[in-house]
Amino acid sequence: MNVSVPTSPNEIVKPIHFKAMPAILTTPEEADLWLTGEWDEVKHLQRPLPGSMLAIVEPPAKPDEDRFL
Repeated sequence: MNVSVPTSPNEIVKPIHFKAMPAILTTPEEADLWLTGEWDEVKHLQRPLPGSMLAIVEPPAKPDEDRFL
């Protein structure tokens, strides 16, 4: 199962997707709390990831299709 919980975008994501970004848990403790805690205990985890923890990278190069002919 994959669940995406949206939050407001940080400064890295906003130029690409201005409406939202997924909330990202960064430690095993956060994940455990998210899965086992009550809403009042976990709602602070539904926040944008700090921009310093994200980087935009180039997508991988596509394989050269002529190579397989």
